[in-house]
Amino acid sequence: MKNDSYTIGIDIGSEQIKAVVIDAASRNEKQPTILAALSTASSGVTKGYINNQDAVEYSLNELVEKVLKKYPAKYSDINVAINGIGLRSQYVRTSNDIQNKSREIEAADIDAVVAKAEDLFSKKYPNKKILYINSQKYRVDDRDVLGSPVGMYGETIEAKILFVTVPEHHYESCIRIFESSSLSIDNLVAAPLAEAALLSPAQKNNGCVLLNIGAQTSSMSVYENGFMSSLEVFPIGSNDITNDLALGHQISREEAHELKLDAKNKASKQTQEIIQARMYDILELMERHLIRIKKNRLLPAGVIITGGSAYLEGIEAYTKSQLKIPAETIKILKKSPSQKRASALDPKFSLAYALTLPSQNARHFKKSLFSIKKIFKNAKKLFDELMP
Repeated sequence: MKNDSYTIGIDIGSEQIKAVVIDAASRNEKQPTILAALSTASSGVTKGYINNQDAVEYSLNELVEKVLKKYPAKYSDINVAINGIGLRSQYVRTSNDIQNKSREIEAADIDAVVAKAEDLFSKKYPNKKILYINSQKYRVDDRDVLGSPVGMYGETIEAKILFVTVPEHHYESCIRIFESSSLSIDNLVAAPLAEAALLSPAQKNNGCVLLNIGAQTSSMSVYENGFMSSLEVFPIGSNDITNDLALGHQISREEAHELKLDAKNKASKQTQEIIQARMYDILELMERHLIRIKKNRLLPAGVIITGGSAYLEGIEAYTKSQLKIPAETIKILKKSPSQKRASALDPKFSLAYALTLPSQNARHFKKSLFSIKKIFKNAKKLFDELMP
């Protein structure tokens, strides 16, 4: 191949570990060239949490071997998603007095109030790792500000700041997994934030929900005015549908899984009712969360459904019926050098694919989030300096 630089996205799921490889030169194109979408069975992960590091390492190395066998060349970026029921969003409100009231508010004043909020959050929740910070709203002298307060005059600046966090031990487990693999990763990104790259600016500005129904968990993230405003992960997923089908029809889980995949052709009335009942369980949890944040039926761009369960027959209709807003499943076209026509990418690869794309929210990610390459480089430099 002419190009020898690739970007990889890796999604460590509870059922499968997925990887998507794209030609790095096409990364900024409207339809990047997908070179490979590979997966392998996952073990050692429950509801997004790593509970058996050795098992996950084995599964990951198996996938890495597949990737390197096909593309043993230079990688420009390797991005990995972190997910699980511990992933969540929380708000902090704090304020600072402006020292010099005769000058305009500067970016440094904004940074100071954000740093204060981060410090307060870290002291209150010492076992949580901050993955993302975004200032949602500002007030100057008790008055709401549209946009940034930079350039205004005032005595006090207040900010409402969103933090996306994950338990520290879960974050560290993910790091250790890759330290033992032959790949060194560049970024460990909260899964819903990564998938935001699949949304259009109009969807994020007008208000929408991004729903990913995985094997053991379902995540929903709300976007308004261009940015995430809420995130929730539920301990329920498509495996629950498989289990219900197995029990309802008294068949094996393997047969139930096949029935779920081909429900359009083989579905009896009982099968449809079982799938619909479990889907409504997921959607009811979503609706409760939307009511709690006062956004129920108030998101014009509706629900965008991703993940392996986006293929489920009738999922759009179920979602519209329950949430009373528009709903659509994600559609990703797979453009490859060997195909003249683009084909549809299996929705189970949507997160891994999103990780290969430039994030429209990238500038809002916490700086120096995570880079094992840099860690090893700095460690080696320090070791060399200490050697006689």
